[in-house]
Amino acid sequence: MTGPVSPNEWQWFNWNNSLVTGSDGKQYPWIKYFIKRVAEEEQASGIRLLDVIDLHFYPGSSSASDVVQYHRVFFDSTYAFPEANGVKVVNGGWDNSIQIEDVFGRCQNWLNQYMGLNNGVTFAISETAVNLQNNPNALAVWYASTLGEFMNHGVEYFSPWSWDFGMWEVLHLYSRYNRPNSVQAISNNEQNLSAYATINNTNDSMTVVLVNRSLSQTESVTLNFNNFTLAGQPFTSLKLSGLPVGTETFISHSNNALQTSSASPSANSLQVSVAPLSIISLQLTGQASGALPLTLSTFTASKASSAVRLDFQLHRSNIQMHLRLKEAQTERSLELSAL
Repeated sequence: MTGPVSPNEWQWFNWNNSLVTGSDGKQYPWIKYFIKRVAEEEQASGIRLLDVIDLHFYPGSSSASDVVQYHRVFFDSTYAFPEANGVKVVNGGWDNSIQIEDVFGRCQNWLNQYMGLNNGVTFAISETAVNLQNNPNALAVWYASTLGEFMNHGVEYFSPWSWDFGMWEVLHLYSRYNRPNSVQAISNNEQNLSAYATINNTNDSMTVVLVNRSLSQTESVTLNFNNFTLAGQPFTSLKLSGLPVGTETFISHSNNALQTSSASPSANSLQVSVAPLSIISLQLTGQASGALPLTLSTFTASKASSAVRLDFQLHRSNIQMHLRLKEAQTERSLELSAL
């Protein structure tokens, strides 16, 4: 069960161009009211009515520098979205100073408020399109960033409405070479470069995708690993960079634009140079250490009609990787830790 599939940012927060007045006389932004009413009906009926908060997203900018940051609209509580509009009513009246969307972060708070913790409702974008023409590299970076952000946060599904040059390449890169378990990245340089890491079940194979969103700056990156020991053998680097305008480069697994190279780690670190508007997938082998341990952190049981509902949450072992981005005389760090 999904909803409410509001078609754009304005209608994420407004119904019929305004806030919603509840039966209690209070005013609510639309998604908050939707979650509140679904929760009330679930409590009254004992029937689960919502599994996925599903939205549509159709931003308006045609600037590559804007589009490559769109992945930050959904969960980033620090990102000032230049097209912020409907969110300005989120506190119950028009506040022109509000620019931070964090729409799924807000939804999570409202779900927890009205449905309680561990409510099991996830998130999705079932339609989206961006206004980039003849810029397959920026489009690929946007798509790679959004996929990476969504896999880190357990987004249920993501379905673009438009399919343009560069996107097949990214989809092939992620689906063919990523591992099944996400290792979440936290970066203090989110504007320019992020890493999206995945690991296999036996903790001996990791894929790290580096995405450089800068339109002009090459990033020199050092990767250091904690709790993952590189095997010391050469690793494969798969790069998407310099995609041609107006041409679909992805034909098949063996006929595409991936540029393959290899390098060797130094001790337990890597040195990588990431070109502007490019994506690099590092295929890393580690020393086998057995399956990732799972810890049962919560477990609850509750009656639901004639059935019993079990809710539980698992945590995997803590795997960390540190990245340092060298720019002039400064260094910035990027830390990745398992969910």
